Amino acid sequence: MTRVRKEQKTTVPNETEITKGRGKNGGGRGRGRGRGRGRGRGRDHSSSSVSSTQVLKTTAEDRGDSDESARSLDEKYSERWRNQQDLTLHDTKKDKPKALNGMKNILEVCQWLIERPDVLVIANQMYNAMNTSLDLPLVNNMTPTTPISKATAAISANDEKALARLWHEEIKCLFLRCRAPPDDAIESLVKTIFNYDLYSNNAEEVICHSKRTLTDFRSKLNKKIDAKVHEFREIRVKKGKTTAPARSEIEEFMTSEVVEQILYRYLTGTDKTKLKKCGTLERLVLFVREAFKIHYTKYDVKAIKELDNITKNYKVPSRSGKNIATKLSLEY
Repeated sequence: MTRVRKEQKTTVPNETEITKGRGKNGGGRGRGRGRGRGRGRGRDHSSSSVSSTQVLKTTAEDRGDSDESARSLDEKYSERWRNQQDLTLHDTKKDKPKALNGMKNILEVCQWLIERPDVLVIANQMYNAMNTSLDLPLVNNMTPTTPISKATAAISANDEKALARLWHEEIKCLFLRCRAPPDDAIESLVKTIFNYDLYSNNAEEVICHSKRTLTDFRSKLNKKIDAKVHEFREIRVKKGKTTAPARSEIEEFMTSEVVEQILYRYLTGTDKTKLKKCGTLERLVLFVREAFKIHYTKYDVKAIKELDNITKNYKVPSRSGKNIATKLSLEY
């Protein structure tokens, strides 16, 4: 019995020592794995700074040295990122003009330029000058010609107003030549004045506006002629005349001065001195008198439209001297 108890006592310490040995070896292996993982991931993080937050999340489960290395790397990355941002902001403020310092994005800069078309035009000219080849031919011995893209081409506010005045002048001249011109003539007028591509939104908008303007001109002209017809009828009724008016009677009532009053709105776009010299004013007087006859008997749209043949082959000199409407072809 004594011998058995001694053997039991000797086995217990041995098992304890074995357990301790295993604990030591196991702990060594645990620390080795922990360090290995932490260091390995630290190296991956340094090569790819974008995934810093992912590295922190994946290493949060590891203890000891791995947590400390991840924090130090993230702090270094954050500091480096802040330094880069400060440098970028400093360079931006340094290069940006004072007028643009308060602007945070491109849209605000564009809005600022739109409100200052003179600056936009100068900037466009500078851009074109920088991208101009010296081998290109000169225009008026001033600057080389170079194709300007539609995106960078800009028209100043004063130029737009001048073109709008020219259009308003030429559309009146076109109306005096032909009350219902073909679509090709209207498109050609717009292209010549504004130099638009016919398939662009700007061209379509101006063409539609031109057609509406001509429709308005026709409507108001017919109303004025119709008002004169009513006035003429009342005069004849007072005189007891019931028969159809004679040609001389109409000419006496619709004098050249009366016709000029009716056409005053449209004649403002012409050079009246040249208009009289080329005989177009006489043709316009004839046109109004013929329209007067149609209104007096029965209004007929087709008959009124055919009266365009009286004037469409005659010149209508414009006030500016451009004579764009006169040069248009009115053949259908």
